[in-house]
Amino acid sequence: MERGIGTLKMRKKHENPFSADRWEAETNHQIWVPPNVEIAAATKPCFISGVRGTGKTVFLNCLDGLTRTKKNVHFLNPEELPQNCIGVYINVLYTFMHYFYTLRVLDENDTKIANQILHQISFQTYLIFQAISSALSVVDECRRNNRLVYSTKQESELSKEFWGLWTRYFPTSKPSDEPLSLLSCASIVKKACMAIRVNAMRLYSDRLEASLLTLDPIAFYQEMAEVILNSGVLNTAEQQLHIKICLDDAHRIRSEDQPLINEILAANKAPICWNVSYVTGQYDSITTLDAAAPLSNHDANHVDLNYEKEYDQFKQLCTKLYNLRITQGLAADNAFDRRKYSITDVLGRPSTAILFDSLLRKSQRQSLRLDLEGLLDYVKTTVGTRMDTPKARRIDKHAYLPQAYVFLRLFDGNEAAFVNFLDPRKPKQIDNYFRQKNVAALVCAASETGADVP
Repeated sequence: MERGIGTLKMRKKHENPFSADRWEAETNHQIWVPPNVEIAAATKPCFISGVRGTGKTVFLNCLDGLTRTKKNVHFLNPEELPQNCIGVYINVLYTFMHYFYTLRVLDENDTKIANQILHQISFQTYLIFQAISSALSVVDECRRNNRLVYSTKQESELSKEFWGLWTRYFPTSKPSDEPLSLLSCASIVKKACMAIRVNAMRLYSDRLEASLLTLDPIAFYQEMAEVILNSGVLNTAEQQLHIKICLDDAHRIRSEDQPLINEILAANKAPICWNVSYVTGQYDSITTLDAAAPLSNHDANHVDLNYEKEYDQFKQLCTKLYNLRITQGLAADNAFDRRKYSITDVLGRPSTAILFDSLLRKSQRQSLRLDLEGLLDYVKTTVGTRMDTPKARRIDKHAYLPQAYVFLRLFDGNEAAFVNFLDPRKPKQIDNYFRQKNVAALVCAASETGADVP
């Protein structure tokens, strides 16, 4: 089952039903565009945080300029997609394989990075070059899909300006390599990324030093942004678009190097802007290389996907699906006024616990219900006391049916393992954890009992 904003999908019998599927492993996607995606679509940098499974990757792919052109991606509310930016998705785990390999080799040999300045320049240069090469490729692809329209002359002028900038930073470049198109420009930058990656993995610091110590990667990024802005390739009849680099899984970067990313965000320059997503609590979104100039809310927006407004967003999704079914179910000559229908009147405010209880009551097999009811007192006491809120203590024990199912199936009814898992976590973390698992528990219980989800 995929959680977050993606599709619910039944797993094979012996698979763990509670582990989050990766977006990259899925073949078909039905996506609900969240209302707060507009915050991440602005030119201002944005941090997207959330616990695992809250839909950070799907959130970023709502901005991706190429995702919208894929036939296996279907947006349930495409009218909510931001139209002011073109997202470029970059996954840290796959893009920085050489980085993790190099750190592992150094760690195994008990060796520290000898030249910290060179490491910083190499890291920032590689990230910026990856972003620029990917951005140029996406812009070209968007033109092929008619999302962007610009002339051959504009493309030629941009290529010429790029080459002038490139040869200023890399004077030894061959004149025969001068690009004539955006893809050629992207190829040149990508080859530089390859050289950095290969030399880093082989620990050839002298080769890196020769080409990078004279380079200011952030200055190059800002000048390249100016070149793209002046070219006009991002201009449409309605507005001027900007590019949003969407860096996913940034928490995988070691804590000492996270300020290097923040340093780039501090220098954010339109039309090449930045989004960074990470698992809550595992990324420092404040510290930069200059301790006296940390990032603040003035420098970057923040989007928290930890289910704080889960009901409101779920209600919007249900409203959309309800309207689609009603509209498509009526004949063309039968007028339909949505204002006469209230989704709250239709759905009420059903919770997962109510749906779970209804599922078990209607099931032909009562053994699962009896097993769960036998665990309710223990689960309410164990979970409720750790939530430490009047509501948690006052609520009826049957509201803990989904949690009891998680305890029975995911923890195999092992009380010690359950307590060891809950003890280090704060009340809000426990609440977020079970909010993720409750829907999975409902669908898996329906599969187990052979019933339909109510």
